[in-house]
Amino acid sequence: MPNLYTRNLEIVHKAKEGKTCEELAKEYNLCCAAITFIIKKHKEFEAYCNEMETLKAKNEINEETKLYDLSKLLKFDTRSIKALVYKNIKSIDKLLALSEEDIYTIRSLGKASQKYVKECIIEYREKMNQHANLFGIDINNTKKVTDNLEESLIQKSVIEPEVSIKANREYIYKLIRAVDNGQVDSRFLEKEISKEFDRIENINKELLRTLINLQKSRNMP
Repeated sequence: MPNLYTRNLEIVHKAKEGKTCEELAKEYNLCCAAITFIIKKHKEFEAYCNEMETLKAKNEINEETKLYDLSKLLKFDTRSIKALVYKNIKSIDKLLALSEEDIYTIRSLGKASQKYVKECIIEYREKMNQHANLFGIDINNTKKVTDNLEESLIQKSVIEPEVSIKANREYIYKLIRAVDNGQVDSRFLEKEISKEFDRIENINKELLRTLINLQKSRNMP
């Protein structure tokens, strides 16, 4: 049985010869959507290779082009690459000097649509309202945390309107105190912290971890 790479090449080749999506789906025991996706990705790859060959022919391969090349291999999209350029990451050496978390953050940024970010914010606010009474938080009177965490420069490089996602430290403190008082267990705290981590960037994650460790150290006998 051929490996996936060989199989996909066979599918593309047979599609070029005139076989229909339905025929290929039946032959390879796949759905039509999978066949269409394989053909689409191959066309994108061919277009990218042609683009690189054109640049090489024009002797226009420079550091930024090499970075673009590597970024494509890492499956970065256009907005992710724009974020790299905004951070002045214009060479492969600089890219490789980034931490794995930084690279993941930049790559994920390009995938997060404005709609997804808004959905996360709405879900977060709903969750806050659900737990407001449990922890005695007056949402209307609680000062919003808007100046504790600096908005990432990466965020500003996105073409879509800027959306600032902040960590509510007061909520985290309330959760920790609730665990100390036996109102909820540590698993609930971990679950809520994990959800909070999903809403913020890696720099903010480190801040929350520091806050939690600080609170725990203060409560140690």
